[in-house]
Amino acid sequence: NGVCVDRDTCLCFSGYFGDECDTFECSQGCSGRGTCEAPNICSCILGWTGADCSEPSCEQLHYCSGNGKCVGPDTCVCDDGWGGQLCNDFDCSSSNRSGNCSSNGNCTGPGICSCSSGYCGEDCEYPILNECDGIVSNGTVVSTSRCDQICSDTCPSYQCACSVGYALQDDGYSCEDIDECNATAFAIRLNNCEQQCVNSPGSYYCNCSAGYLLSDDKGSCDDVDECGVSDLCSQKCINIPGSYNCSCNSGYQLNDDQQSCDDIDECKLGDTCSQYCNNTPGSYNCSCNSGYQLNDDQWSCHDIDECRVSNPCRQQCTNMPGSYNCSCNSGYQLKEDGQSCNDIDECAVSGLCSHQCINVPGSYNCSCSSGYRLNDDQFSCDDIDECKENSGVCSQLCFNTNGSFKCNCRDEFILATDGKTCRDLPTGSPQDVLIGATAAILSNTSDAEFENRQSVFSMTISREVLKYCQSSIDDRCGNFITQNATQLSFQVVSLVTQNSSLIVTFYIFSIDTSTHDIHIVSARHVVSALTGNNALEQAGYSILSLAAAPQPSMEPSTTDTGSTDTGGISRTLLIGVIAGGIAGLVLLVLFTVCCVHYCKKRRQKGYVI
Repeated sequence: NGVCVDRDTCLCFSGYFGDECDTFECSQGCSGRGTCEAPNICSCILGWTGADCSEPSCEQLHYCSGNGKCVGPDTCVCDDGWGGQLCNDFDCSSSNRSGNCSSNGNCTGPGICSCSSGYCGEDCEYPILNECDGIVSNGTVVSTSRCDQICSDTCPSYQCACSVGYALQDDGYSCEDIDECNATAFAIRLNNCEQQCVNSPGSYYCNCSAGYLLSDDKGSCDDVDECGVSDLCSQKCINIPGSYNCSCNSGYQLNDDQQSCDDIDECKLGDTCSQYCNNTPGSYNCSCNSGYQLNDDQWSCHDIDECRVSNPCRQQCTNMPGSYNCSCNSGYQLKEDGQSCNDIDECAVSGLCSHQCINVPGSYNCSCSSGYRLNDDQFSCDDIDECKENSGVCSQLCFNTNGSFKCNCRDEFILATDGKTCRDLPTGSPQDVLIGATAAILSNTSDAEFENRQSVFSMTISREVLKYCQSSIDDRCGNFITQNATQLSFQVVSLVTQNSSLIVTFYIFSIDTSTHDIHIVSARHVVSALTGNNALEQAGYSILSLAAAPQPSMEPSTTDTGSTDTGGISRTLLIGVIAGGIAGLVLLVLFTVCCVHYCKKRRQKGYVI
């Protein structure tokens, strides 16, 4: 209950005392109206309260019922209109009143009298006279009110009043109409009309100006939206307070009737568009001539560069004001559509090339036949001398021809099937060699024509003879050819011109590569293979005759036995026949070469051949 501040010395808290702070006290005192029951806590006697029991208490009187003030122990002083010990009774006997309802009524509330019939007043002290209806005494009206309009009985007299819209005059009895449209009361208007006020007896009413309607409050005016009522304007209607205005859309103008609109022809105003002006309802638009495009200003035009935008030309395009022109590259000509180009076929014009003309897109090239070479002028052709430029083209003899060359062999050799290589003549019996020679007579054929197509002639005969020889199992052409040969070789012996025909003497043979033996197909089998066969005709040859080659007369040779071989021929004679044919062919080639050389020299000197 305290703190130690020194040895054997305590400092007691409030409400305690003693050496050891073990005794409590009420330092505020209890005013002699209570006892100290705990530190600084008083227990008050009945009728008192508070920390020191100095405040009166009306707790037993329900705290004066809230209608009074506690002024002593269980003593209330009641408020005006209340009475009783607890201040909970009505009281109408205040000091400033005549009495308790003057015995003409009952106190029904704090200071409120409820008067009996025929009495009035705060204390029911006045009798009611009913002057508004007239005072009747012994059946006679002895007094009436003077009110013009409304009479109200009051206690103890009566009071006049006026109906709404009228004002009580200074005499207190008469009433006069109030002109609410002009009058004010306390500087406040007596009407609520926004626009027009019309006075009427005892009242007024509001009107609105043209173009307005009276609103539901009967005072304010609402603008009439004529634009929403009917189609007053042909295009635009603009509502304004109390009226409306008509206007037109852009590009139109209002007529004199102030309602309808007419289109404005902007194109007649001048300087509207740089090229074409097109009037439209309410507006206009500009357009341009063909080949021009409207600018972003929608007024001026600029030329369309068709060559850059769409390039309608297939090759060259030249832009022009409002148009374009198509043209073609060199070697082309413009088509009728005016846009695409056709290649000019220069080769259709003769004389551009000495040999062959090859048309290419936009130009042409000259070329030469096989065996010829194009000169630097890109026009003329010179024969290629294969024998000079390629020394190994033939194994033995080489003869240059126009556009080609021809290989041949020396005596005792025969040309192989490749047309270039020479092989030894066959070493078989002279009789076998002689039998193999075949002669064909071709009509309307020169030796030059035959040489140009000799490969066709030789391949046709070799193919048909091989087919014939291998179509039977009786070894009709010899065992090697029938069973082993895969192809046959062709060798011309001689070419002899007779009138308009050509006699071709030739061999058909096969070479055994293992023994190098030459196996000749006899003329009999060659003729049989081609008889009734139109292969040569299909190849373009007209055959007048096909038979064994004529055999030259020969002296019979004698032997030691004295016998005579009537069907034999010496190898020397056969070689002579072959050599003669080759010699004739060589002379023919040399003659042809000389003629060609001579003609070329003449052409170079400007002579016409």
